[in-house]
Amino acid sequence: MVENHQLGRLIKMISNNFDKLLNHRITDIQLTSAQCDVLAYLHHHQDSEVNPVDLERAFHMQKPTVSGILKRLEEKQFIRMLPGSTDSRYKRIVLTAKAMEHHQMVIKNIDELNLVMFDGISDEEKEELWRLLSRMLNNITD
Repeated sequence: MVENHQLGRLIKMISNNFDKLLNHRITDIQLTSAQCDVLAYLHHHQDSEVNPVDLERAFHMQKPTVSGILKRLEEKQFIRMLPGSTDSRYKRIVLTAKAMEHHQMVIKNIDELNLVMFDGISDEEKEELWRLLSRMLNNITD
């Protein structure tokens, strides 16, 4: 029988290896896997106003982590932080032309890594894995 700590370690190892492989593939555009995740989320939600709190919730990250990612993305000119449309105290995150230009390459690399990672795993198994991992995340989320 597999012990719980071994499963947790395996999940972390999968995540670390995925991030390492993605980071290697996208070194040309000087992004990290975490920055790619945020850019992909922003691209997917570009028709709505997204602020840092939305990212904190979506990625289960703390405010300082999100702030650091956004700061670096802004420094690299992938995003702009603008006043919110209804309340200027809230910042909305807007993708730049540079982000839009690199979006397909980022998604292509993520999709290719997913194909490798899920090789030999059926759609039903992926659904079950999604269900189980979502339950685990819910179990440890405040």
